[in-house]
Amino acid sequence: MLHRVFVAGGYQLNDHLNDAYTFDITTGVWTDIGPLPSGGREGMGCGVARDNLGNVLLVMAGGYSFDADIVGNEVDIYNLNTGIWSQSGKSNTEMP
Repeated sequence: MLHRVFVAGGYQLNDHLNDAYTFDITTGVWTDIGPLPSGGREGMGCGVARDNLGNVLLVMAGGYSFDADIVGNEVDIYNLNTGIWSQSGKSNTEMP
């Protein structure tokens, strides 16, 4: 898993993107893993975690979207083992 870089969301031509891609630095190949379940946004925070089953998870949280003004409490999770996105819903508070 350490040989991949993840890119998600962003802003282009007055639109927030819900695209998500991974770049394999050993092969030089981009792979589409999107879309983000909670919709397009920019400025998200992300981190990697492991669940109690040993799955490696990419966690995308917060961000900004014109549609929702501030999407500070949306959380999307990508399971690197299964290749499946899930939306954990909203956190109880907005990201600082």
